[in-house]
Amino acid sequence: MVNNLGNYLLKNLDNDTIDFKDIIIINTIDNRIIKIHKCVAKKSLFLNNLLINENLNNFTLPFSYDSILIIRKYLYIDELSINNDNYYMLFLITDFLIIEELLLYIVTWVINNNLHCYNALFIKKMIKKTNFKIKIYHKTLQNFIDSNIINILSLDTITDIDLYDLETICYKYTNLDEKYIYEAIKKWILKNNKKNNDLLNFIKKNLLNISLLPINYIWQDVFVFLNNLSINPIENIFCWKAIEFSTFYMIHKINNKLDYAKYLWCMNLEEDCLFDYLNCNYRWVTAKIISFDPINNSPIDCALKKKIKIKTEGMPINFTTTTIIELPKDLNKIEYLFTKTKNWRVELKKKSIVDILYNSLWIRGMIVFKYNEYIVIRSSNHYYIKRTIYADSICCIGICSNYNKDNIIDYQEIDKYINFDVLSKMQMSNDYSYQDIKNLLNL
Repeated sequence: MVNNLGNYLLKNLDNDTIDFKDIIIINTIDNRIIKIHKCVAKKSLFLNNLLINENLNNFTLPFSYDSILIIRKYLYIDELSINNDNYYMLFLITDFLIIEELLLYIVTWVINNNLHCYNALFIKKMIKKTNFKIKIYHKTLQNFIDSNIINILSLDTITDIDLYDLETICYKYTNLDEKYIYEAIKKWILKNNKKNNDLLNFIKKNLLNISLLPINYIWQDVFVFLNNLSINPIENIFCWKAIEFSTFYMIHKINNKLDYAKYLWCMNLEEDCLFDYLNCNYRWVTAKIISFDPINNSPIDCALKKKIKIKTEGMPINFTTTTIIELPKDLNKIEYLFTKTKNWRVELKKKSIVDILYNSLWIRGMIVFKYNEYIVIRSSNHYYIKRTIYADSICCIGICSNYNKDNIIDYQEIDKYINFDVLSKMQMSNDYSYQDIKNLLNL
């Protein structure tokens, strides 16, 4: 019924008997005019505002006659002639006129029918600039880019993005082989006739680290490219550092900025530092550095290679061992504190059994209350203790039902009354007896 009415109005636009009070006349950028009924024009927030303000004299849309006709047809009969050649222009017109329903339709069509590696970054930028935040497709589009970033970087269309977008890619995808980053930057600089300062800025901002490239590739490609940009590798300290680090790739095997950052961190660890460690049982546990030892007959400077003695603590309660690991060879066994062990800590809940360090001894306890990251633990030595789930003095070993209840003093009658008020009154430096908890509860 609506389409029939729309068809009728559309066909009568060129009728000489039409009442000009009911229509508006729009000039196009190619010096032609388009007529549209005021009642239909109201579908556009932009045109509706002009109608309200009666500001339609000599109005010109900065688009072609043929493109606006397609949009006008949609406004009348909900039909859109969209294809790979005109979708961007239709998007621009729709965004300009602020027709939210049509904009969503166009973006849906683009995502479902025209999303490819060669235009994914362009489409992302296109959607980002719109007057509407089409959040429904942001995640879908970003997932596509994340899954295909290597292919996207390898295509020549990477040269079409602006400097900010290229820097954003270099900053975000630190897990990529640095060779993909370098090749993309190289293509972008050559295509856009950029100078040596642009490449140096990527290096100074740590968006490009040529140290992570293969040594033969540095000599045969990178240094040649630097020379073409009038950068003398021999005179730049970063080039010598790149050669030094890249020479020992077979030892450290680091080719991306993410691992490089972890390498710098782990090589600067000190005694008593805590970190996550993958033990011999393939379980991530908390480890502490006891001492450093030199590596006999190390082929490279000790600054690049270390042997450290660590103490690991895990499950069951009496599992404490001293282990020797080599850096950077065992880099994959080390992570920042609570990076790998965070999962089980976040999953801690009421009635979870934990090991807790109490007066230099590891004892067993059960979580009786939890609020956000704070927990109250009832220990096997009859005390209540307040901690956070990230405290290095706790270790998860299981659920209460999996263990003999004789290991835990059964104070269930009072456990159920422990609440946020009790938690807020407790201090982490103190332990609380059964009577102390009763006093906090005013029982």
